[in-house]
Amino acid sequence: KMSSEFFQLVPKPNMDYDSINPVDDMTTYSNELKRLDYILDFETCEALVLGAMLNKSTIHPLRYIKESLPTDIRPLEESSLEAQLIMKYMYQSRGAANHRIEAIFKVGEDPPPGRTGQWKL
Repeated sequence: KMSSEFFQLVPKPNMDYDSINPVDDMTTYSNELKRLDYILDFETCEALVLGAMLNKSTIHPLRYIKESLPTDIRPLEESSLEAQLIMKYMYQSRGAANHRIEAIFKVGEDPPPGRTGQWKL
């Protein structure tokens, strides 16, 4: 019964034509948990983009998104070893050889000083 209620709340593609298998083992449970995480990630991204577009007259959309995330996003120094390796890799690839890299950003897990780890949506 719980599997039926779960699939009513979180339907799967082509569910109208296939029979529903119960969530009765750890593999199925893990797969469904990953699918839920993906859906929640998509929902968070959607909220960020919609919030950025709603406030675009007062704040640049990228700044809105950056300030909404509970993390630290900083530009790498061009002379740093990390930046040099990334640029070398990018310029050797077929797709980026004709483009100029303007900035490379480092994303940290810890929020900057003065910020809590909560979402600001």
